[in-house]
Amino acid sequence: MLCRALLVAGAIIGLGVLAGQVNESLLIILFPVTAFVCGVIVARNKWRIDRITTAIGESGRSLESIARGNFDMAVPEAYIPEMMPLNDAISQMSVQVRETVENLQQAAQRDPLTRLPNRAHFQYLVERQIFDHEQQASICALLFIDFDGFKVINDTMGHRVGDQILQM
Repeated sequence: MLCRALLVAGAIIGLGVLAGQVNESLLIILFPVTAFVCGVIVARNKWRIDRITTAIGESGRSLESIARGNFDMAVPEAYIPEMMPLNDAISQMSVQVRETVENLQQAAQRDPLTRLPNRAHFQYLVERQIFDHEQQASICALLFIDFDGFKVINDTMGHRVGDQILQM
């Protein structure tokens, strides 16, 4: 708005100079004032650009952190109104990505029917427990349960009944 006013004033003064209607002393006063006002406008715009650049950089660092799996990092507070929607979207994306990762980990590590660890995850858990107990020089035990003849239940009563028994 101020820039437009300065442009209009400059145009009017320029036309006045061309027409010989403007006093030279008026020009001596107006040029420094105009230069000063233009300098203030440029400085203000630079300051605003620096703030926006900083805010975008902070949002970018939040995205990098999320990409590395750090979903607990808080998205910086948007001190620039234009950044609020972006930071809100980053926060929502972080929650959605966390839920997706947790669901994928659950699906990769657990039996969908019983929710017990699958073979690979069970082996990992046992090895970790053994390692932890070896480090602490303590004793650990493992209880193994085998359902003999369970195939007969599946074959005679159907897999649905076998699944219901496993879920008990």
